Amino acid sequence: MLPTDPASAEQVAADDLRDFVRAATGVELPVKREDALPEEYEGTLLFIGRTQALEAAGLPGDPLEPEEYLIAAQGRAIFLAGDDSVANLQASPAWTLADRAGKRERPRWLTGEGETYFKKILPDLTVRDLLSLDPFNAKYSPVVSGTPMLWMSKPSRGGLDFDANTAVTLQFGKLPIDHSLRKRQRTGMNLVGKEGEATARRGITLEGAFGRAVVDGSEPCVRELWLRQPDGALAPKNLLNLHPPARDGFDWAVGGISYVVGADDVRYESRHSTGHRVARRNGRLTFSGVKLVAGNGKAAPLTEDWEIGVMTDGALAWRIERRWAAEFSGVFSGAPALFFNSRPNVTDIRTARGRNERPNPGGNGVITSLWFAGDGLDGFWSAYYFCTPGGRTAEPFARHLCVTVKDRDAWAVIKLYPSFPLDADLAVATGGHLYRRGSYDNFSEIGAVAAPGQSFAAVAGQVECTALTLAAHPQTETGYNLEVEIPDATVQQNLRRYYNGLLNGGTLCDMKRHDFGNETDGWRVGFTPALVAIAMAAGVPGPQPASSRPVSVAQALRESLEMRLAALLPDGRLDWGFTHEPGKVFVDYQYSLPLAADKYWLHTSDTGWLRRHFDPLAQATEVLVRNAEANDGLVGWSMDSTAAHPNWYFDGIKASGTLAYHNVFYYAALRAMARLAAAVDKREQESRYARLADEVQTAFNRLFWNDAACGLDNPAYFDWVDNDGVGHGHFMSLVQYPAIVHGLASKEQAVKMLDTANRRILVLEKENGYRGEGTLDLLWPVPQEMCSGGVARGGFGKYQNGGMLLTWTYWEIVARAQSGDAAGAWERLKRFADRAGRTNWFEGENSFTMDGQPFGWGSEPYLCDQITVPAALVDGFLGLRRDRQDFTLAPALPPGWRQMSATIQFLGQRHHLTAKADGTCSREEQS
Repeated sequence: MLPTDPASAEQVAADDLRDFVRAATGVELPVKREDALPEEYEGTLLFIGRTQALEAAGLPGDPLEPEEYLIAAQGRAIFLAGDDSVANLQASPAWTLADRAGKRERPRWLTGEGETYFKKILPDLTVRDLLSLDPFNAKYSPVVSGTPMLWMSKPSRGGLDFDANTAVTLQFGKLPIDHSLRKRQRTGMNLVGKEGEATARRGITLEGAFGRAVVDGSEPCVRELWLRQPDGALAPKNLLNLHPPARDGFDWAVGGISYVVGADDVRYESRHSTGHRVARRNGRLTFSGVKLVAGNGKAAPLTEDWEIGVMTDGALAWRIERRWAAEFSGVFSGAPALFFNSRPNVTDIRTARGRNERPNPGGNGVITSLWFAGDGLDGFWSAYYFCTPGGRTAEPFARHLCVTVKDRDAWAVIKLYPSFPLDADLAVATGGHLYRRGSYDNFSEIGAVAAPGQSFAAVAGQVECTALTLAAHPQTETGYNLEVEIPDATVQQNLRRYYNGLLNGGTLCDMKRHDFGNETDGWRVGFTPALVAIAMAAGVPGPQPASSRPVSVAQALRESLEMRLAALLPDGRLDWGFTHEPGKVFVDYQYSLPLAADKYWLHTSDTGWLRRHFDPLAQATEVLVRNAEANDGLVGWSMDSTAAHPNWYFDGIKASGTLAYHNVFYYAALRAMARLAAAVDKREQESRYARLADEVQTAFNRLFWNDAACGLDNPAYFDWVDNDGVGHGHFMSLVQYPAIVHGLASKEQAVKMLDTANRRILVLEKENGYRGEGTLDLLWPVPQEMCSGGVARGGFGKYQNGGMLLTWTYWEIVARAQSGDAAGAWERLKRFADRAGRTNWFEGENSFTMDGQPFGWGSEPYLCDQITVPAALVDGFLGLRRDRQDFTLAPALPPGWRQMSATIQFLGQRHHLTAKADGTCSREEQS
């Protein structure tokens, strides 16, 4: 139990205690606040910090003196508290414990305000095996054999096995203090000045229009940063990383600090500083004589003076003057630097690969994206920031993990995609050069530096002045927005927030090349532009630029396509970015190029770009055409590839022969190429692509349609027909629903398919716990012998065998709306939007089990996959259909809706569209 309004250190103490007990015993202790305590509770309660229950207990030692701790039990209540107003790492038992464990680590604290107990997960050893208790000068009740209660380990190893009925009395002690340091600590690490003497140990709070910041004076850093929402309320969570990332080697990526990294890879950080002074005057904090110190106690040859305060416009300004005392060669610097955890999970989960990981105990995952013109960025790949999930090389990942703005004193709106509701972005301006760095699947870093480049050299007497100004900026002012109005205001807000945060903040993979991927700093994937294009076409740019040299989503999509088209092999195949095997070509990669280009042109009317790139697009399409011509008019499973997995989606299913999924999108690609050929006056090619599409539609229905595809009286398309001519039907969503949306299925077929799905969904809801928040990837299980890898291990209801990869949801909603089931489409979208309002669907690997649980965290969050879903409002309920000269509306409003409206962009022109329940529609061009 925590106080109703716990200090940040009390919250950390409770989290660490929970983690420690879980590691030692396997028991998960829930962490709650006193105001959530039921009036009657029969179990044992552990009270952490200055709770009301502690004050009511009347225990001796209250108030505690600096460095005192208290462990006591009364009845079925246990109290843990401490006072750490004097920081003294040199005297702390943490270092002794770390030494005896054979490691040097930055300590993590447990009780009270944070500086008495060191959290060390050693389940097979007791602390008594490692550390003498003498330094505590403590008195312990004999009934617990002299072992402090927090130091639990497995009872079989002599650890504490607590019985609440045992008469455990007060345990009370005090850490020894090096009194020679007291003067420095009391004057240098506590606040002095006219505005009071609030101690630095609790954190110094600064508030303004930007939000709230918590500054630590004893270990110079910013611990927390809360943005203020457009309605004036604070965001529900702090943005900054509270805990070291899950992977080893990045324990420094926490909070906000100043640092340098030497050419020898030694890190020197402000939070290890000693001897500095902190003062508060006129509402601003000044730090004098801050040193940057390494973990071994060695200081870099420089000192810093800081000023942190709220400006008259309500922004938070952090200015640093750095003075070098000697020559120094370095590879990285941040003055200051802010760290954001890009992993969203709060608790341990079982991953698809069988591992247990703790990605983000704070539950405040935040992905950051910098939208700045590529030629204005100095970018490079760095092994220092790169981690290697699955032992993979750098090839499939972002080329520019680190970017620095070349222009001095630039500004940008850092677009955010968080794992919690947030309606604001982070506006930053720099004195010096703005930078962003990222480590895949771990964290990102925003800060200021004196000069761009991969390394730097300082000389004695050199003075550097840098600054970072932070403000909250309304999310909808920049980036692409979903400007849709529907009767349900909550769903509308949830989807608009989700769309803006994910499209602009979560899917931009390479900050310099403006590539799109499944995670920032992550996978370079061939087909992602096709997914981004669906989302982009449903929205419009916001009214303000996102940086001093801005780039839009449409520009980024164009650059993403150009990279891929430039990488085509001489025969037209796209061998690019992530592949399972060297030289492998995904079928998905080939058809994604014309689909993305079609959406881009219909959105922008950029005919000049299309003329320059039409021939490569045609070359990529011919790879599909050649294969289909040798396979009775349909694309074959392998497309002449020797790879075991020639497709992206359902790559864990051992299909063979001809896959309907490939051919649905082959058909769509041919229709797209016909439009693009007409746009650049290539009439002969337009006719050819249109003819091929007609032939595919006929061949597709002849081969795949079956009135018992998914069992007796369950008509649908076979998902694939194997090499022996046997059809396999599991109602794969990326086959059935897109076949309806793209017009391969007739109206009669569509109704039959949805009836098949509806009857099966009722069974899955009743028997398998399906909650309908997203669309399942298939409705009938694939036999385990036909699955491979994690799909085989997962069983039905997980990953590609009945789980959820969220892009399917777009196709189901549009298919239902288009086929007359607006009520069913709305039910699916509403459930999706409700969860988006809570978590932004930024959970786990963004693969979900049938019952809606995150399916672990392997090595890739599927963010780009799910960006399509909000576009279902425009493409489904509004019924927007685009062609090369104009668009039409075929609205399908859910029951009870009087009207809906949206603003879209078509051929470079904005249009405001309105559809009413009586079927009437209106359109108005906007300047």
